[in-house]
Amino acid sequence: MATSATIAELRDRAPVIGIQVEYSLADGTAERELLPMAEAFGIAPPGPPPI
Repeated sequence: MATSATIAELRDRAPVIGIQVEYSLADGTAERELLPMAEAFGIAPPGPPPI
């Protein structure tokens, strides 16, 4: 993801504006790794799925 954002910026292309992540209540990978990265790059992840 970081590579894509950097390449888009260097090539003067449209920035990445959203990501889609696999979300599981049992596995907190999204909260630990992906959501902080998205926030750092100003990318909007979708909300969690309805339960």
